[in-house]
Amino acid sequence: MLGHAARDCDAVMAVSDAEGNLLWVCGTPTTLRRCEAIGFVEGSNWDERLAGTNAPGLALALDQPVSIVRDEHFRSSVQGWSCAAAPIHDPGTNALLGVLDITGGDQIVVPQTMAMIRAAARMAELELARDLLSRQDRRAAPTSAGPRVVMEGLGRSDALLTLEGAGGTRRRCGSRRGTARSSCCWAARRRA
Repeated sequence: MLGHAARDCDAVMAVSDAEGNLLWVCGTPTTLRRCEAIGFVEGSNWDERLAGTNAPGLALALDQPVSIVRDEHFRSSVQGWSCAAAPIHDPGTNALLGVLDITGGDQIVVPQTMAMIRAAARMAELELARDLLSRQDRRAAPTSAGPRVVMEGLGRSDALLTLEGAGGTRRRCGSRRGTARSSCCWAARRRA
């Protein structure tokens, strides 16, 4: 939902891990090319210690939602952008998992954007909590059939395979990262 809103206003939505590594960046092809010019791409690190002042890095450092407007960015190459980010926490431990960020032009720096980002981060935490409860319920159910493979969708082209009953082996699969689903399923069968 938030990703579509970002695309509609020529912005990008990004998710980082707790170290500031961008795990996922989505937007229109044109906006993504503009982001490439400043290094705001999957795999890059936007921790404040490495990238200077920016919303994802500051949200991680302060563990709270933040907005950064144009010239507030440390790096001059990023000063044409504005961004807002909110942290995402583990519902079981409250540990900081990463941040959700919207980066774009001047239209990003309105109160409604921050409200949407905070709501989307809370929705992500609620989904993680639901998933945690679901996994606990599955583990509590007695199984005598031996190990089983559980496949969970992580979007359009990614999945997480868990081999339950055999040490909880987890493997991320999907064409987006260059891993074919067939080889992922083969590896899960081989471990079983």
